[in-house]
Amino acid sequence: MDLLLGGITIVDRYYSKKDQLHYAVAVLNKLETAQRLSSEITLHSHNVEVLSRQSEVLLDHGDIVGSLQKKIMALDHYRKYISKKQMVAVLVPQAPASDDVPPGDPYDGIVELKNSIDLIRLDGNMQAGRIGRSLEKPLRVKAVYNHHTPIDNVPVIAQFQDQAGRGERTVVTGKDGTAAIKVLEIEKTSRHLNPITVSVDWNRLIKEALRDAPDTPWDGFFSGPSVTFKYKLRVPNVSNVLIKICNRGGASGVDAPSILHPTSADLLRKKGFLIKKTGRGTADSSVCSGAMGIESIVRKYKPLTDILVVETVDVDFSGRRGQGYVFRARMSVTAYDMAYREIIASVEGEALGGANNRKKAAERAIEEVADELIPQIVSRIAEGL
Repeated sequence: MDLLLGGITIVDRYYSKKDQLHYAVAVLNKLETAQRLSSEITLHSHNVEVLSRQSEVLLDHGDIVGSLQKKIMALDHYRKYISKKQMVAVLVPQAPASDDVPPGDPYDGIVELKNSIDLIRLDGNMQAGRIGRSLEKPLRVKAVYNHHTPIDNVPVIAQFQDQAGRGERTVVTGKDGTAAIKVLEIEKTSRHLNPITVSVDWNRLIKEALRDAPDTPWDGFFSGPSVTFKYKLRVPNVSNVLIKICNRGGASGVDAPSILHPTSADLLRKKGFLIKKTGRGTADSSVCSGAMGIESIVRKYKPLTDILVVETVDVDFSGRRGQGYVFRARMSVTAYDMAYREIIASVEGEALGGANNRKKAAERAIEEVADELIPQIVSRIAEGL
């Protein structure tokens, strides 16, 4: 039985056992197909004109996205109009020239409207991010028309260079023209500064305008506007560390910061960290007492550093050993991440130290516990990034 598919008639078919393929012989009725296409061409031309007028009305009422989508619909019909005109010319090359007036190409109107839209970077630039983690703040942008009028319903999307991260799917601007995109995860890169481009999501605009899958490809048809954010990848060689020491060994005449700070700083430098010199040494009483919560610590120290290391040491007399003295040093070390408002690592322990005088015995106890705990905390900080 013959099958008619869009003007094409299948007049014969067979199966090749050798090739394991089905073959068909098709015949195209040129005149019938050309007449059908001509009718569709007229409809496409009409739709281009109607949609273009509707676009201008929406633009006059301030509906920028609605106007843009009407222009996209008009362009879709225009592309079909051109394609089918070319098909008719191939099918009936001897046909007399048509006297119909072709519709205007909507493409230039889309480009003109697109060029009137800007994305403004509001907040979220130059953050520090840890591998496998989100950025602390979302990337906030504002869409405006003619440099100042906010535009709502604009879909925006974040794109990472070399696919070095993962963000929220398309986010739409609100009535004030703003949108906030959360960066959910960043990956390891070879760069200190990494770009994230936030741009208008044309795929979303086109899909919503045409509703169904378009008959013709649109990939890469439009691009922009866009704005670039940058973030610092949190690795040791770009992370500042501030060391604060809670000294509770004063009763023994011991200056704990003079022992602990050089040791901690040296080990952290060997891991690549940058040591902050401003305000180093003894911490204030609010930090040492434990009265400050994580949020209070972040508010106070975030302007000064990326990582805060607080070392607390208690030194007590433990007893005599022969003619010497024995002291016990109890120590805890906590590392705070200012960007993520959390504790990266924490260790604690104790050790005994003995000497022939009280001060040397106390110092030795501090050195013993520091030798055990500080390498641990430094390794955990590095691993925590």
